[in-house]
Amino acid sequence: MVDIEGTPVIGAQVLCVDLDETLIRSDLLWEATVRFLAGNPLRVIAVIAMVLRGPARLKSWLAARVSLEAELLPYNQAVVALVTAARADGAHTVLATASPEPYARQVADALGIFDEVIATEGGVNLSGRAKAQALIERFGERGFTYAGNSQRDLNVWRHAGRAISVDASAAVQSGIATMGIESENLRTPRPSWRVWLRQVRLHQSVKNALVFVPLLASLRERSWADAGESVLAFVAFTLLTSVVYIWNDLSDLDSDRAHATKRYRPLASGTIGIPQALVVCVLCGAGAFVTALFLNPLVAAILALYLVTTSCYSAFVKRIAVADVIVLAALYIIRVLAGCAALLIVPSVWLLLYCVFIFFSLALMKRCAELGRRVDTARSGRGYLPKDRGVLTSLGITSGVASILVFGLYINSLAADRLYDAPVLLWLAVPVLLYWIARAWMLTDRGSMHDDPVVFALRDPASVITAGVLAAIAAAAVVVPL
Repeated sequence: MVDIEGTPVIGAQVLCVDLDETLIRSDLLWEATVRFLAGNPLRVIAVIAMVLRGPARLKSWLAARVSLEAELLPYNQAVVALVTAARADGAHTVLATASPEPYARQVADALGIFDEVIATEGGVNLSGRAKAQALIERFGERGFTYAGNSQRDLNVWRHAGRAISVDASAAVQSGIATMGIESENLRTPRPSWRVWLRQVRLHQSVKNALVFVPLLASLRERSWADAGESVLAFVAFTLLTSVVYIWNDLSDLDSDRAHATKRYRPLASGTIGIPQALVVCVLCGAGAFVTALFLNPLVAAILALYLVTTSCYSAFVKRIAVADVIVLAALYIIRVLAGCAALLIVPSVWLLLYCVFIFFSLALMKRCAELGRRVDTARSGRGYLPKDRGVLTSLGITSGVASILVFGLYINSLAADRLYDAPVLLWLAVPVLLYWIARAWMLTDRGSMHDDPVVFALRDPASVITAGVLAAIAAAAVVVPL
């Protein structure tokens, strides 16, 4: 056995391993495509144009424009162990892939367990029959063991001495069984519905409960039908935020894989495939806008505004200090506006002013909590320094207190007189609100705010009790005549 490429390997045990969805739990063509589109989704036009020129040209074109962090890829450790053990036993190990040669070479260099690389180059897409022909010419008929996963790999297994399938479908395994060669199947767990719930961040959908704020603020003038419309607005926003979370994870694959805990996210770890995630993305997006249009076009327009705003935030605003928290606050406010649009009501100046101050305070709280947990802010992708935390805390507390001041002024307004029989009882809510703001900021300063403040408020027992007290005060102000 020799290690020089192009020299026949005679009388040696040869193990050839596919790369995409075999050695790694992902596909480099999809990985390169989403990285290319993450910078500017309009680049999809260029991608479509290259698709029409053939897979080999597309792969080479992307490889020349998109860098690859080979060390961070989600490797299938069972396959890595298989190749490592075979090489230790004297086998000649080959990375045989349809991925472009530069990417394949980077993977081989990163792992250090392959003697040879055979990949797509020179305008030839090394897949299916083309790969089979290349391996036959290199190692001879039945002169190699091949590990793969897809229907196209059946063309290779027909000429292999032994077959190893990795997470192959029942149809692929049945096809191998008809060939009369020794075979085995390596399996990893399929993503369950719980994994998909983690991916779409269903727990974060509690923030979308803000669409109910207009309903609760005008409960005296509403009906059960209005409640149904608010529920539909909530569903539409939940579907849309699922799209946002999926796309953000696709855009942040490298940074997530380099993170101590985010590398276990379904997309970063390869538990969920990129094509499947994109399909769910499209279905959720379509469902969101269909639901919104069922309510009225204004709700759909607000959903579009949210999508544009959050895309701008992810693309560049999140790296601009202070501007990022303003946009975060705006994303909260857009949810409230969607609730107004669902009920076809015009938001009052009081509601908007209160939302501006309270959500600016909560956005600052979120950022302060992150700065408190982060050791290396220089690599955070944010525009903050550790010493900025004091200034942000001061701004956040001031903004929170300002929101309560707005609430106090509202109590003495004509708007409150119209909605409440006893608006004076609303003064009982002021110390309760002061308690919650002060406690939330104390927890943030102590480093105990581990979640988005809105999510925290809906999960924290003390916050839930506070909300119950506020609801009781509001109900009393509605029904108690004075």
